[in-house]
Amino acid sequence: MAASTSTLWRWSLRDLRAHWVKVGAIALVIALGTGGYAGLTSNAEWRRVSYAESYESLGMYDVRVAMIPGSVVEEGTLDGVVGPIEGVRAISERLLVPTQVEAEAPEGPVLVRGEIMGADLSSGQPDVARFHVFGGRMLSEADVGAPVAMLENNFASFYDLPDSGEVTVRGGTRLGYVARATTPEYFVVSPPGELFLSEAGFAAVFTSLETAQALADTPGAVNDAVVLLEPGADRRAVVEAIESGLAAAGLGADVTTRDDNTGYTTLLADIDTDQQMFNALAILLFTGAVVAAYLMIHRMTQQQRREFGVAMALGVPPRQIALRPLLVSAQIAFLGVLLGIGVGYLVSKAFENLLRTFLPLPVWKMDFQTGLFAGVALVGFL
Repeated sequence: MAASTSTLWRWSLRDLRAHWVKVGAIALVIALGTGGYAGLTSNAEWRRVSYAESYESLGMYDVRVAMIPGSVVEEGTLDGVVGPIEGVRAISERLLVPTQVEAEAPEGPVLVRGEIMGADLSSGQPDVARFHVFGGRMLSEADVGAPVAMLENNFASFYDLPDSGEVTVRGGTRLGYVARATTPEYFVVSPPGELFLSEAGFAAVFTSLETAQALADTPGAVNDAVVLLEPGADRRAVVEAIESGLAAAGLGADVTTRDDNTGYTTLLADIDTDQQMFNALAILLFTGAVVAAYLMIHRMTQQQRREFGVAMALGVPPRQIALRPLLVSAQIAFLGVLLGIGVGYLVSKAFENLLRTFLPLPVWKMDFQTGLFAGVALVGFL
């Protein structure tokens, strides 16, 4: 005596209705395991893509030329030495001025060490190491030479400062700021001599080159340049050529690369380090979900032993009897995988909110990792 496919299907649906609480619990366990695993293990890819596109969108420098502290050169000098070197695509001269920054925070005055970064804004944005505004407005050509600036976003966010206001810099000069902004070097605050993530004790002020020169009383002077290289250029060869050119011009400067920037290297290194922890959590979650789902389905099947015995007494082949609990299990697993898509989406949104709060970047790509989820869902389904 053999049951038809339609009969098996009706039996399985009846079993699902009869045990709907257990079915929902098992499906939810599978969803948590598959969706949670996919969300946790997607973290590295999300961060890797977002970091790369954020640095690319703002033109993170490949090479930096910093004059010996306390020395400056005339505008155009560094450009004249570095610009003609083969492999150099763009160069932006800057003036970096150490200062103290005082701001009026909601909890009272704040006085920290800081830096005034003067960049060429004659075309709206510098060619290298551009700015991104989180709140307020971008400086324009009309602001060149004016006592106006943008305040570094991490410092402003830490002290809950508004998008615009005033700060006091070197010499007691009051400087209006019109935005909370960042540049690739300040995705995380890591100034020389201070620890990583030092936004509580360091404030950068971004302004036009002319304004920085006026504040430092060094008209027409620069002391820093950032360089972008052509795709495929040999960075080591370019660095050696720059060092040779500076030596021939009698200029003392420190030539570094983006890999020497503490914030840049730390962000990239943290991706794999953090992912190892997330992978361990994901494996524990997924393994626990699989074991729990198996035990719950096994228990539900055990409760049907009497019905299986009756079917065997009626002459139903054991192979066909086994199809019924397998079909029920498959339906529960499929429901769990569908719910897992929602769990994976919720996990990704939770990570997105956490990462955006912890590390504000111009670009965040948190796309659902379909391929990764499909592989995990298949294992969970089986």
